[in-house]
Amino acid sequence: MKKSLRHACIASSNPL
Repeated sequence: MKKSLRHACIASSNPL
């Protein structure tokens, strides 16, 4: 769950 959240945060910051 934590990993998923972290990944989502990074994806949101980097749309690329």
